[in-house]
Amino acid sequence: MQKRRPITSPQILARNLQRLRAGSVVLRTQKQIADASGVAQTAVSLMLRPGDRAPTISGKTASPKLAEVESVAHAFGMEVWQLLIDPATLSETLTHTLTSALAQDTQPPNSAVKDSPPDTPAPPPYSGLFADEEDEPPTIH
Repeated sequence: MQKRRPITSPQILARNLQRLRAGSVVLRTQKQIADASGVAQTAVSLMLRPGDRAPTISGKTASPKLAEVESVAHAFGMEVWQLLIDPATLSETLTHTLTSALAQDTQPPNSAVKDSPPDTPAPPPYSGLFADEEDEPPTIH
C-alpha cells in the first residue's frame, strides 16, 4: 500500500475555502471574501492558491497570517480552527481515536477512584498534584 503524502495546512485551508465558496451565495468571489473579511484580495488569492506564494529569502514558502485566516473564517461564520482541519483526516483520526478508546480499559489511573465504593465521589482533578496541600491548590497572593 502506498503511503499518502501529508497535506499541508495551506493546502487544507485552500481546499476548505474552495468548498465554502462553492456552497456560498454571498461569498463566492475573492473580492466578496476580501470585502467581508477586511483582508486584502491578494491575501485571499494566495490562501486559495498556496502554490503561488513566492519563497522567502531562506527558501521556505510563507504561510498566510493567522489573523488574516481568522478574519476570513469569521466572514464565513466560522472559527479559524475549522478552516484548518482536513475533513478526511479528521474523520480518520476520530475513528482511530474512538476505536482505540473503546479497545482500552478506560479506568482512570488514580487508585483512589479505582478502589472507591460506587457511591464515593471521585477526588478533585488536582488531588495529589500539590505536595504542600492535601486537596487544595496553592493560593496566589
